[in-house]
Amino acid sequence: MIHAEFISFISQFLPQSRIDHSLRVAHSARDLAKHYGLDQDHAEIAGILHDVAKMLSPDKCREKNLPTRPETNQVWDQFALVWHQYAGADIVAGAFPSLSDTILAAIRWHTTGTADMAPLTQIVFLADYIEPQRPFETRPLIEKLAYSNLDQATYALARLSLAELINRQIPIFPESIQCHNFYLSKIAKKDAKVIVHLLHPYL
Repeated sequence: MIHAEFISFISQFLPQSRIDHSLRVAHSARDLAKHYGLDQDHAEIAGILHDVAKMLSPDKCREKNLPTRPETNQVWDQFALVWHQYAGADIVAGAFPSLSDTILAAIRWHTTGTADMAPLTQIVFLADYIEPQRPFETRPLIEKLAYSNLDQATYALARLSLAELINRQIPIFPESIQCHNFYLSKIAKKDAKVIVHLLHPYL
């Protein structure tokens, strides 16, 4: 079930193309949640809401009286590309105080990931990458891993993300490194070697 109130909420802040992306992420997240026996509604809601702050900035949030914490806005100066994950969680918490911390965490970490994520957070992190209209060459590979093993898929996506940031000479947010290191340590060494071999043409 798609939740109309959440779609209406993001429609205040996002263009139609980004709304469509959010709905595809919600669908992918719901499918992954079903596959792993997790709460499908929570996955769908987090998917719908995950990019609510994508087109915003600290100044725009102040203009619109949207709640963001001071520590959230400190991220903007050095890591503007990931600011929206924190701001989105703040905004959603203010607008929908009854939503679970699990949903808020999935929004908060959907771009960078972090160490020791709850399965629902991993699902939204992955769903944002594997939704069907993403143009990435590695999308099918990450999707296949996502339906096989969440930890291996999370490591693979973290590894890809770090490589892209390095190649583009973009500063790396510390949580991205923590995500990579945690899931590298969590999966078997042989599996990590297989994943790096599969990713090698894209690194």
